[in-house]
Amino acid sequence: MSITDTSFPDERLKMLFLCSQPEIDPSIRTPLMLQTVLGIDAARIASAFVVKPSTMGQRLTRAKAKIRAGRLTFTIPDAEELPLRLDAVLEAIYAVYGSGWDDLAGVDARRKGLVDEAIYLGRLLTKFMPDEPEVQGLLSLMLHCEARRTARRDDSGSYVPLSGQDTSRWSIPLMMEAEHYLHTAARSGRLGRFQLMAAIQSVHSQRARTGRTEWEEIALLYEGLTRLSPTLGVLVGRTAACAEAYGAVEGLVLLEAIPQDKIVNYQPYWALAAHLYQKMEQVEKARSAYSRAIGLCEDLSVKQFLHQRANEISIAK
Repeated sequence: MSITDTSFPDERLKMLFLCSQPEIDPSIRTPLMLQTVLGIDAARIASAFVVKPSTMGQRLTRAKAKIRAGRLTFTIPDAEELPLRLDAVLEAIYAVYGSGWDDLAGVDARRKGLVDEAIYLGRLLTKFMPDEPEVQGLLSLMLHCEARRTARRDDSGSYVPLSGQDTSRWSIPLMMEAEHYLHTAARSGRLGRFQLMAAIQSVHSQRARTGRTEWEEIALLYEGLTRLSPTLGVLVGRTAACAEAYGAVEGLVLLEAIPQDKIVNYQPYWALAAHLYQKMEQVEKARSAYSRAIGLCEDLSVKQFLHQRANEISIAK
């Protein structure tokens, strides 16, 4: 059956699949979808892909010019084509969620409602393609993260890192729903990136029940994820997990193995570097890394948190 005989549950979902045509350069496909279908500006897209806004703007402009010059016709894919286009659609929905999630204070009008939008699209896609485990993996990932949203700030509005969050403020219904989708995906026997990412968040969520975080299990999941998708975020996450599981020395080895040309403007790298250098009592390196992390941080409460951590170095001295 052709997809033209089947109604998409949402026009935006339909447009995402239209824009995921193989003829479009894969490196620009997701950014193009984010801008043209979901209305995210080039600066936000650039942040998600860890490039300069001007660079992303130029890439988008060139891609659109190439599409016009080639007179590319956007056609609705047949049902058998949908799985071939799915990765790009999932990447776009995940980027939408990440952009909204980064707005910790919820004050950026440009990102208002993005988290809800991403979860809404994830739910629709799960119903539309119920046999695709990576769709369920992505929805599980988003729901596990969303379950902890209210715990990211304390009553005074200060930022609280995951390790310090009060688990009584986590949403049990959302975590249970996330587990349902993750277990359903696992039964397919087709492991993928989003399932592994969801599994990592699932282990974190178990702290609400056990009172502890199984860092070795998380580190093992990151090893598998690194083989499937060695993105900068994954490499930094793996480093953090290994540092918790096996010690700061092991973490620093992995941290310093990450290509330096990739991390210049990547705030999570510098925040982690500062933490590990501080643990190893490498004071000057810690101070420098905190300075970089603070300078790259957009959220005021996270900046204040990092300032407090940096001040601990001076107090300890």
